[in-house]
Amino acid sequence: MSHLDWHDLPLEIWLVDILPRLHSEQLSRLGSTCKSLLSITRPLLYCTVTLSAERYGQPNVALESVLSLLERDRHLASFVEALTLDARASAVERYSQNYNLIHPPSFRNMTRLKRLTIRGDISRSAGRKDVHTFLQLIQERNLDQLAFPTPEIRSFLLPLHHSDDQPEKLSNSKRLVFSLTFDYHNHLGPVIQRILGAAQPILTSISLHAPESILNLFFDLRFPHLQALELAVLTRLNPTTPAGFYQFLVHHAAQLEELSLIPVGFARGRQYTGISFEPSNGSQSKLAQDFLPRLRVLKAAFRTVEALARARIDSFQRLEKLVIAAPNDDEAATAADIRHMFDSFHGPLPALVDIGFHSQLLAWLSIEERLAFVPEIIESVSRIAGFTLEKWSGVVYFPNTDQFTSKAFSRLRCIVFPPVDLQVNALSITDFSSVFWTCETLEEIRIRNKHPNSMDEVWTVNRRARELICVGSEEASGSANIAW
Repeated sequence: MSHLDWHDLPLEIWLVDILPRLHSEQLSRLGSTCKSLLSITRPLLYCTVTLSAERYGQPNVALESVLSLLERDRHLASFVEALTLDARASAVERYSQNYNLIHPPSFRNMTRLKRLTIRGDISRSAGRKDVHTFLQLIQERNLDQLAFPTPEIRSFLLPLHHSDDQPEKLSNSKRLVFSLTFDYHNHLGPVIQRILGAAQPILTSISLHAPESILNLFFDLRFPHLQALELAVLTRLNPTTPAGFYQFLVHHAAQLEELSLIPVGFARGRQYTGISFEPSNGSQSKLAQDFLPRLRVLKAAFRTVEALARARIDSFQRLEKLVIAAPNDDEAATAADIRHMFDSFHGPLPALVDIGFHSQLLAWLSIEERLAFVPEIIESVSRIAGFTLEKWSGVVYFPNTDQFTSKAFSRLRCIVFPPVDLQVNALSITDFSSVFWTCETLEEIRIRNKHPNSMDEVWTVNRRARELICVGSEEASGSANIAW
């Protein structure tokens, strides 16, 4: 029998069985070994592209050659499906030194682009003509998602206030993502209102983290095809539920499949808090059993989860993912709060495959108190979803993992540990072996390693490979991504 060289493996084996398992660095190394492999790894690498104006606090000198390549090579540029333009600078004076990320010639060649993410003040070093061309190209792409996940985008959006049609060019996407800061002079709100107003006929998903003034403008609008809603309120002091929220939710309740109302962190020292509707604010009396009939994914504060569970809404029987949080850092849950929440469930959740617990949920409990209480949480989850659950995220620590038996969780595939302050790469495989031994169905363990000044790393260990690997940031985890 003749020896088959690995270079000669059929293309479908590479595309289906080998390459999808590799991360970007592994793909890059593999592609550099020979020209034939480069031809199949390069398109995969360029599916997701990140361009950063700075690297390690200095202007990114590689950008000019990369953008020139994407301008010259239309075929290569056509493989880009997800693009992130990160214009954030380490200091204000850096903006004038950093390379301009608005580059219409290369962007024009990205004919298959479906997801565009813009971070920072992208327009500061761009000419007006380039900005207008860029907006026109965004409109023509009919994107699946257009995301502005950092408050610095304010400087890009504000000049559109004086334009007759520029804001509307950002409305031609199925999903929009905004993270906005306070609108001190009421200039940003009208721009956002024009974008969202023009998006009403086609928008299916929105993530809006904003001050209450902008959220109330949003609540005046109606979206006939809205399926996924994520909201958080930027607040200085005591968080409140925006006045128009509940009526907006009621109007769209029949069509929503995903609802996220949990806190999402901080912006310049101010907190994006969650939104609650619960007995304390009078919403409970309005919750009918057929409320949110199509709901599959719920991310909410523990009291909101309790209110919906006590109302016995029918969709809890079809709920596939549940994330439980505290509404803000000042209202973390006590052990009694969590017990009351789990006691409110009337029977199992027969469709639940994914459960998560927000990192600040038990912030008021000491480490010792958490370790003592987590077994009770695990037992409660086993009672309502032990036969269906495939993924568990948050709350648990290594001393608690002996409860993840195959008897208690017969389908569990993945455990994600909460962010930890330790040298993850100092852990040995023996630290994980007992977990895999206890739960025979478990395939993967993930750990989020905290970094105060950057995005958390994600480390993973697989039952078969038994090797601890860093797969990059939480945001990039799970997909090939080429970045400059």
